[in-house]
Amino acid sequence: MTTSGYDDIQKRFFAEPSAYQTIDMQRMVAEAHYLRAKELAHLGRLARASVAGFFRASLLAPVVRWYRRRKFYQELMKLDDRTLADIGILRCDIPQMVRNSYAPRTAPAETPAAGATVHHLPAGGKSAAAQSDDTDRSLAA
Repeated sequence: MTTSGYDDIQKRFFAEPSAYQTIDMQRMVAEAHYLRAKELAHLGRLARASVAGFFRASLLAPVVRWYRRRKFYQELMKLDDRTLADIGILRCDIPQMVRNSYAPRTAPAETPAAGATVHHLPAGGKSAAAQSDDTDRSLAA
């Protein structure tokens, strides 16, 4: 069986590593090490950021919120009744006011675009006309 010249070249190229192949292989290994180190550094930054975010959101934020709420309460309680009346606050309303001012915020309700018609449906999810239409069909059957 005869082999083509291409097969001979391919066998020789892979069987006997040349100096060019060795240099190319060293460059590829060095590049792989560099990319691996770069990716590990990136993963390390992501891990530190997620740990810091977790710490900030789960541990630090509630403590800061409690401290600010406490300071706000204390400052309002230091005021005399006349000053509170000038601002429109009763002393008995201070705890609720402080609680509401530091309550978790929810997303604002979306308002319809100008000129848009809003149709409010009853609790069943269908308009009155659609419900009566369904009733008529069931009676006819």
